[in-house]
Amino acid sequence: MNQLTRVLAVIALAMLGASPLLTCSRWSLVRDGRASVSLAGVLDDSMSIQALDDGTTSGFAQGVQEAHALLANAQTSDSVAVVLAGEPARVAVAPND
Repeated sequence: MNQLTRVLAVIALAMLGASPLLTCSRWSLVRDGRASVSLAGVLDDSMSIQALDDGTTSGFAQGVQEAHALLANAQTSDSVAVVLAGEPARVAVAPND
């Protein structure tokens, strides 16, 4: 494999890792039977996400609303963690194992 091919392979892998593999308009924890789910959510709480997008709501507030909607279907057997990704990153809610 020549050097150009290697460089292109690295760039392709980097682009693949930087883009979401799954996108959907609504997240859900609905599952068959009594299966439990492990979920780790990451919320950006940096200064830039705190800015008001439409003049009334920040991106962080929208993220918190989406997280609440997602967790509305959580069961007591589910394991949930929330990490705040500002500087420094920190665990806001530890997994409930």
